[in-house]
Amino acid sequence: PWVVAVSFRVGALSVQQARAPWQSPEPRAMAQTIRGLAIASLVACALGGAAGAGGCPSGSERFWALDKPNSECAEACLSTEVQRVEFWILTGGHGVKAGSELSPCADHGFHKFNRTDVLGAGRLKLSLDKYFPDKLSESPPTPAKDKCALACTLESIGVYWACAAVCIEKLAPDSCITSGCLAAVAAFDVSCLKGCNKTSEAPAGFPVLV
Repeated sequence: PWVVAVSFRVGALSVQQARAPWQSPEPRAMAQTIRGLAIASLVACALGGAAGAGGCPSGSERFWALDKPNSECAEACLSTEVQRVEFWILTGGHGVKAGSELSPCADHGFHKFNRTDVLGAGRLKLSLDKYFPDKLSESPPTPAKDKCALACTLESIGVYWACAAVCIEKLAPDSCITSGCLAAVAAFDVSCLKGCNKTSEAPAGFPVLV
C-alpha cells in the first residue's frame, strides 16, 4: 500500500513518505521537476494564442471556474481523474463541469480571452484558458476573514504539489493522488480555515471527488 504523510502548519510545509521494503530510494527526475511546481504553480506560464473553439477532444470534458479574487474565468478540457482533482484544487473547490455549455466563461460574462496557463508535467499537466470579464467592476474591500481563506487556498495548492511529487516519485497508482493527496489537502484546509473562523466547525461544502 502507498502511504503519503503530509505535515503542515501555516507558512510552512514538509512532506514525509513511507516506503515499502521493495521500493527504490533513488529519486526520479520527473519528481524533482514536479516539486518545483509548489512555487511555480503560483506564477503560471502565460502562452499567447487564441483559445480553442468548440467542444473538447474526444475522451475529455470541459470544466470551468470563476476566479473572483483575480476577476478571471478559467476553462479546461480534462480527461483523467488526476486532472479533475487537480483542477478542483487549483480553483479552490469552484471547478465544475460545463455540461452542455461550449463556452461557459462567455456565458457568464467573460468573453475576452487573455492567455493559456500551463501547469504541471506528465500526468499532472493541465492547460487553463483564462478569460477577462466584459465589464470590470470595482470590488469592495476584501474582509480579513476572506483574505485568510484565500491564503489557506494558496497554501493548500502547495500541499497538493508536494504530495503529488511523492506519488510520482514512488510510481504510485493514480489513487495516491486522487484519494491520498485530496485527503491531505482537505485536512490542511480544515485546519487552516479553523484558524480563520476561530471555531471548531469544519467548513461546509468540501466535496470528495470519486
